[in-house]
Amino acid sequence: MKHFFKYHNGYINIDDENLYLTTTGNWSETKDIIEKSTVSTRDNLSRIANKQNFLVAIGIIFTGFFFYNNDFKSIILPVLIIGAGLFLLFNYTRRDFGLQYKIPLSKIDSIILIDQNDIKISFRNLNNEPDTETLKGVQNKGIEYLTKLLGEEKKTSE
Repeated sequence: MKHFFKYHNGYINIDDENLYLTTTGNWSETKDIIEKSTVSTRDNLSRIANKQNFLVAIGIIFTGFFFYNNDFKSIILPVLIIGAGLFLLFNYTRRDFGLQYKIPLSKIDSIILIDQNDIKISFRNLNNEPDTETLKGVQNKGIEYLTKLLGEEKKTSE
């Protein structure tokens, strides 16, 4: 059994043993993903910060380019163009800002539907401490599958 679903910042991959949060949805990516811990949290924050710094650097370069080649008669147009460009670039690379770690299905305590497409997963992390993750914009078929899966897991574990 292998399934994957989109959410706002990436993909949820599910196999027989684990739920993976990935940026591409590619199953080959799941081989190197570790369970959520301080190490995976630090790696995620570092990766996200690097991508944010890259976007800021691009914004600064384009701003410098526009202001260098402009005689400052109209600042509004370059600002709007730069803003729109950065917005489009961020939306294009949004999934790169997603989390990457795995949660063993046996460690998931509950999945709660918060909004129409937002879920909150309560689980125990690598150190067996209670932890939660809120995923926004989960596909409808993903929400249906996750709630059904958790219901079946709880029935078999009782």
